Amino acid sequence: MPYTTKRFTKRFELSVVALALATLAACGSDNTPETPPPSDGSFTVGIFEPVTISREVTGSQVQRVDLELDIDSSYANLSLYIDDVVAIDNIDVPSSGTNHINALVNVGSSGTKTIKVYARGSEITVNKIEFSERPDVLLPQFKDIAEQSGIRDQLNLPKYGGPTVADINNNGYYDLILNNHNWRPTNQLYWSNQDGTFTLHTGDWDGSLSWGDMHGTAAADYDRSGDLGIIVTRGGGNGTAPSFPDFFVNDGDNLTESYQEVGITESARGRGARFMDMNGNGYLDLVFINAEGINGDSGAQHLFYKNNLDGTFSRIDVPGIEKANTERALVIDFDGDGIDDLLFLTPMTLWKGNGDFTFTDVTDAVLPESVRQTWQVQAAADVDVTGNGLPDIYLSKGLPHYQLSDRSLDFNPIKQTLDLNDDGNKGRKSMQLTVDNAFTLKDLHLTYRQYDGGFPIMLGENKTAHDVVKVEDYYTLPDDLEISPEDALGWPSEREANGIYIGYVGDDIWNVEWVKDSDVFWQIAFTLDDIKDVTTAWEPQNRNQQDVLLINHEGRFIDETANWNLPKGGNHWGVTYGDFNNSGYNDIFVHRYGYLKERVTDYLLINDGNGQFEVTQMHGAHDVNDPGHGDMGQAFALTRDGKVDLLNGSEDGIWYLYKNQTEGVGNHTLVHVGYSPLENLDPMSAVVTVKTEQSTQTRRVGSAGENFSQSLLNTVHFGLGKSETIEEISITWRNGEVVYLNDVTINERVTSDNASMPKPVDIELGREERKLRPDTQYQIMPTFGPLNADNSVTYTSSDSNVATVSSGGLVTAVAQGETIIEVTSSVDSNVSASILIRVGDFDPIYVTDVKITTESNPVFIGQTLHISTELTSSEPGETPDDTSLTWVSSAPEIATVSESGSVMGLSEGIAEITVVANGAQIPGNITDSIELSIEKWYESDVTFDDNSKYMGPELCTNKPLTVTANFHAGSGSVVNDNGLTFRLREMNASWGLVNDYIISDPSSALQPYGEASVDFDLTNSLVVPTADLPEGHFHFLFVEFVNDSGKYNERGIGWAPGDITIVECD
Repeated sequence: MPYTTKRFTKRFELSVVALALATLAACGSDNTPETPPPSDGSFTVGIFEPVTISREVTGSQVQRVDLELDIDSSYANLSLYIDDVVAIDNIDVPSSGTNHINALVNVGSSGTKTIKVYARGSEITVNKIEFSERPDVLLPQFKDIAEQSGIRDQLNLPKYGGPTVADINNNGYYDLILNNHNWRPTNQLYWSNQDGTFTLHTGDWDGSLSWGDMHGTAAADYDRSGDLGIIVTRGGGNGTAPSFPDFFVNDGDNLTESYQEVGITESARGRGARFMDMNGNGYLDLVFINAEGINGDSGAQHLFYKNNLDGTFSRIDVPGIEKANTERALVIDFDGDGIDDLLFLTPMTLWKGNGDFTFTDVTDAVLPESVRQTWQVQAAADVDVTGNGLPDIYLSKGLPHYQLSDRSLDFNPIKQTLDLNDDGNKGRKSMQLTVDNAFTLKDLHLTYRQYDGGFPIMLGENKTAHDVVKVEDYYTLPDDLEISPEDALGWPSEREANGIYIGYVGDDIWNVEWVKDSDVFWQIAFTLDDIKDVTTAWEPQNRNQQDVLLINHEGRFIDETANWNLPKGGNHWGVTYGDFNNSGYNDIFVHRYGYLKERVTDYLLINDGNGQFEVTQMHGAHDVNDPGHGDMGQAFALTRDGKVDLLNGSEDGIWYLYKNQTEGVGNHTLVHVGYSPLENLDPMSAVVTVKTEQSTQTRRVGSAGENFSQSLLNTVHFGLGKSETIEEISITWRNGEVVYLNDVTINERVTSDNASMPKPVDIELGREERKLRPDTQYQIMPTFGPLNADNSVTYTSSDSNVATVSSGGLVTAVAQGETIIEVTSSVDSNVSASILIRVGDFDPIYVTDVKITTESNPVFIGQTLHISTELTSSEPGETPDDTSLTWVSSAPEIATVSESGSVMGLSEGIAEITVVANGAQIPGNITDSIELSIEKWYESDVTFDDNSKYMGPELCTNKPLTVTANFHAGSGSVVNDNGLTFRLREMNASWGLVNDYIISDPSSALQPYGEASVDFDLTNSLVVPTADLPEGHFHFLFVEFVNDSGKYNERGIGWAPGDITIVECD
C-alpha cells in the first residue's frame, strides 16, 4: 500500500515544554488546535490532531484505562494525557481493525478529568474509553541518579546487549560493567564505593577495559580465587576477521588481559559468553556464543571450553549444540534438576544440559509450537511470574538493526522531520516530498559492508555531487546539507550510479531516490528537516512484533501470552525483572526501541498476583531528552534499602541508573549467597528459597534477563508483601550442598556465611558387613544426606574384644568373633547406621572375573566414553581385597584410555581397549576387552549443491529448474519418512509469504546421507517471473528435512530482490 500523510495547512505554535513532549508523544500544548469532543461517545483522532474529552473518575488514584480502538492502516500509536500529564506514551496499536488496549495510570485525584487523545501513524477511532480503580496495585516510581552515583561525562553511544552487574571483588556490593559498541569508551568497569556510588576503573583505553568491536560481557569466579574474572567478547569484521575475546584475570582487583594464558585458542565472531558448570564438577566452564561465520577450526558456531581446574581452559567439541544457529542465549534450569540448560533465542531452540558436557535438543518436547524456531527474540528472562518456584520465560521481541533497515519511515509533521532507515541491498527506492522552500539532509549513516565505492548525494538534473566520507564503520556527510530549489533544479533521466538523487520538480514538490547497484551497505539512514509532507509508492514497514510469555508446567512450557495481558505489538529490545513494589510477585520491565529518532517510554508490567500484568508507563524511568532507544538493562538491589533498582542502557544514548523511590512498599529480605561451606563452590546458579507464613518463593542466582551479557546477582531480593515472619531460608548450591537460615528478621540482609549446616537425615556406610583378618584395619567412610549435612558422628563397638573403633572410624580387628560398629549423628541421635564386623582367619578375596558392560557403540572424535565394568569375587557377596583396574589401549594414537576407564577418541580407526583386574590371584590373568570404532562426528545438515546455479544466472521458464541438495542426517540418524522438502517461495519485502511452491523427494526418506533433487516447473501459476513481481517482492529457494531424532534442518538462498532471477523465455 502506498504511504502518504495528510498535508497540514495548520500552523502549530509549540511552547518549549510542549516541544519536548512532542518528542515523547508527538503532542502539542494547549495551543494545539483540537477536534471538539463528539456527542455519541465514539470519536476519531486525526494524526497529530488531538481530541479533548472529559471524564468523571472516582475512587483511588491508581486506575486502569481500557480503550477499544479501530484503525484502517496496518499500525498506529496512541498517547493520552490526563490533566496535561502524560499517562500513555505512544502505546502500540499493532494491527488494522479493532484493537483492545489498556494501561494503568495515576489520575492524581478523583473528579472531572480533562483527557487528551493523540494519534500518530494513522487516524484512530476511539470506540470506548473507560476507567476502573485498582487500589490493590502500587505503582513503582524511579529517579535517575547516574550522575550523582559517579556515572558521569557520558557520550551518546551505541550499546551492545545490556550491562554485566556482579560483585567482582566479592566485598558484598555490586560493581557495574557498562557496554558501549565500537566507540570509546567501550566497556567501562565501575567499582562500587559501598554507598550507592561508583568509581570508574581507569583501564588502558580512555577509561575502557578494551577497545574495538566489543560485544557482550560476563563475570564469574572460574578459578575459586575469591575474585571474579571478566570476559569481553569481540566481533569478527562481518565474518572477515574473527577475533579473540579479552579475558581479564582478576588478582586482588588487578585486572590483567590474559586470554592466551587461560587457554582461549580460537577466534570467532563473538557475541556473548556464558559461565556454566557443564560437567557437574563444581568448576565453571565456558561457552562463547557467536554469529555464523569463521569460528575456530572445527566448523562449530559456538565454542565450548572445559575448566582444567587450574585457572585454565581447554577447547572441546560438543556435538549438536555447537552448530545450532543463534547469536543470543539465556542460561536457565527449566526442569529444576540443578543442571544449567541453554535457551537459544533466535531462532529459538532449547538445549537441556545433561551434566556431562552434552546437551539434548528438547525444543519440540518442551516448547510450544508457537515459539519453536521463532525469530526476532531480542532478549529473554527466566522469571517465575506465577510464584510456584518454576522459571517461566518472558520473550522480548523486536526488529534488530538490520531488519529495521528495511522501509522504516517516521514522519512528524509538527516537527516537520522525516527519519528513514532502509537496507543497502541492490535495488532502488524513491519518495516524493512537499517542501515550502529549502530543507536539510542530516545524520546520514551508511553502515559499512566491505564496500569502498562512492555513494554521493547528487542534486538536480545535472547531478551535482556531494561526496560522503568514511568515519569508523560508516560513511556520512562532512556537514549537514541544506538544499534549496536552486541547488537541485530538475530530475535526471538516468539514475544508475550508486547514490542518493534529489531533485526539485516544481510546485513545492521534490523527488528523492536512492540507488544501489549491488549489496553496498548494511543500512542507509538519514533525516530530512523542514518537510511538510511525504508520499511513497512503497508501504513503510510495520515494525510491530509480539512479546511472548511461556508458563512452566512441570518442565513443559505453554504459551499464555493472551492470558496475562501483555502489551500488544511493539518493537522491544530488552527485558529485565524484579519485585519492584515488594508485593511478593515478580514484575517485568520491557525496553522499547521507539521511533527511529524519538524515544518513547518503556513498559513496566506489574504482576497483580492473580495471573495478570497491569501495564504502566507512569513509573518515572524515562528521560524526555534521551536521544536514543530502549536497549537492555538489569534490575538489582543497588543498596540495602530493600528496593529493586534499574540499570538501563539507551542505544545511541547514555546509561541510566534508576533508583527505586516507591513509598509504602511491602516487606522484603535480601539474601547474600557466598561460597558453599563444604566444597567452596561459587554462587553461580545457586537456588534460594524463602518460606514465610503466607508463601514460598524461589530464585536462582544469575542474571535478571539476558541477550548478549551475563550478570551474577548473588544478593537476591525477595519482596514479601504483607508477610511479617520468615520461617526459613534455604540456599542450595549446584552440587547439592544446602544451608539454612532460621530466626531471620524481615527487612534485613542476611548471608549464607552465617547459615547453619543442615542436620543429617540419613547416614550411609556403603555395606552391611565387613570381614577382617586379625590385626588388619578397615576405615569406615560414612556419607550423609544432604551432601553438606553436619558430619559430626560418634563410633561405638558392641564388643571391643573383637574389634575396636577410633573416634575417626578406623576399625582394628583384634580377635575372632563378631561385633557391630554403630555410627550415630552427634546432632541427632535418631539418625544412625551400623556395620557388622566379622573377624576370622579368612582367605584373601580375589577377583575371579571382570566384564566390560559398556556396549560397543561408535566413539566420535573429541568425545569421551566411560567404560563400565563388573567384578566377580572369589567370595560371593564380598568385595575383592583389591578392586583396582589397569586400562590399556591397543592404538593410543586413535584412542586413549584414562586410569578410570574413560576413552577419548583422537582419530578415525579401530582401537581395542583392555582392562586388567589387579586383584586377581595370578597377576594379569583376569582381563576383558572391547573393540571401539572411532569415527568423525557429522552434524545433521543440508546444503544446495551449488548456490551459483540458482543465484546469478537467469532461470528461464521454458525448462524445469532442477534443484539439488546434499544432506546428512547426522551421525547415527536417518532422514524421517517425509524425506527432503524443497520450496520455491515468493516473499514480500517484510518477509511475508506470498506463494509457496512445494515439492518433496521421497527417495531421500530413511537415508543417512546423500543427494536429493526435484524439478520445479517455472510455468506453474505459483511462479511469477521476476520482472512481474510487485516492488520489494523476491524469490526465495528453501530446502528442509527432519531426522529420526526430531532435529530440524533447513537451508535457504535468495535473501534479497535480485538474488534469484526468473525470466520468461520462449
